[in-house]
Amino acid sequence: MMNLPNHPDAKRVKIILDKERHVYFSAYSLLKFKEETGHDLINMDGTSPTDMIPVLWAGLITEDKTLTVEQVAEMIPLSQLEHVMNKVTGAIQIATPPSDKESRKTGPLVKTKKRRKSPTSGNNSGQ
Repeated sequence: MMNLPNHPDAKRVKIILDKERHVYFSAYSLLKFKEETGHDLINMDGTSPTDMIPVLWAGLITEDKTLTVEQVAEMIPLSQLEHVMNKVTGAIQIATPPSDKESRKTGPLVKTKKRRKSPTSGNNSGQ
């Protein structure tokens, strides 16, 4: 099992399947999802319950690269499908940046500090 990144932005969503696991979407998740399905994870339109299984797999493989889509499908009882879909949706929302429309409302994601001129910058009189 791979340790998840300790970066403060690494948002994990706990989910109980065959055991406690964590759904975490990274660039690796996007790449593996595209390889597995031929689709873009971020630009997916509507999702059906069966579409959500490879999405969940993509969110779990950062923690456990040995998982297959079939193994993940076997972990989900039909009675818990809606709960699992909600967890996956939440993990995607945490992992993806706000849309342009949202960022216009809230401002930039990272505020930059204005650089102050140092007392010696631009001062060549001592040479």
